[in-house]
Amino acid sequence: MNSISSVTRSVWCDGDDNLHVRDDIKGVSESVVLTWNMLTEANVVKAGENRLLMSAEGKEMILECNLPCTSYIVTATTGNSYDPALPGVTRVGFKIPVEKGKDYDLKVTLKNNN
Repeated sequence: MNSISSVTRSVWCDGDDNLHVRDDIKGVSESVVLTWNMLTEANVVKAGENRLLMSAEGKEMILECNLPCTSYIVTATTGNSYDPALPGVTRVGFKIPVEKGKDYDLKVTLKNNN
């Protein structure tokens, strides 16, 4: 079973209207790939291993992870009978390798790109 000692999440907007999500991860008990994700109706393209470019209604935003990771973009519709169909919605995020015995300060930022 994968487990950690504790995770403390902080979420805030700064003075420039950037959204920050910080996960303070302590005591990883086994090396695994951690998945951080969110859902969006925006158009999304990869802008690097740790960056995604999101666009909608003439606006662009960058979703960025501070740790070494692989960004991903997949449909939000799973096909599972217990999940609702989500046409036009995309699941985006990052796959972050974490090592046993280490702590991590994971920061994901959504910032204006215009």
